[in-house]
Parts: sequence; structure tokens; C-alpha cells
Amino acid sequence: MKDDYSRSVSMQCGTCGGTQFEFDEAGGPIRCTGCDRVYATKDELIAENGARIEGEVEDMKSDILGDVRKDLSNMFKKFK
Repeated sequence: MKDDYSRSVSMQCGTCGGTQFEFDEAGGPIRCTGCDRVYATKDELIAENGARIEGEVEDMKSDILGDVRKDLSNMFKKFK
């Protein structure tokens, strides 16, 4: 199995599909640089990208499950 299954998911503007945002590290609104849409909070932007995030989680689950199956298969081959 891999040592690291971490992934990053690019947030996407729900209006224009842009992936570039301006924000203050201390919090506050997030503005899409493509269309100037403003998300009041980070949570709002995350909620808007829920399907993208869930898709990445499902892909990660598939990768992990595939690796576990392969590792178990290899371990059982040694016992034959």
C-alpha cells in the first residue's frame, strides 16, 4: 500500500467555473477573480463544491480498496 493517500481538491466557482480566488488568511469573504462572485465564508465555497469533493473521496476509497486487495492477494500467494 502507499504511505500517503492525501489529495487536494481545487475549489471551483459555481458561477463561472473559475479556480482562482482572493481571500484574507484571517477569514472573511472569498471572491472569485474570474467573475467577482463573493462567497461569504469558506464553508459556503466548500458546500458549493460538495460534489467535487465527494467524487475525490470516492476515487480515494477505490484506490485504497484496490491496494488492499492487491496486498492481501500477494500475502495469500506466499502461503501456497
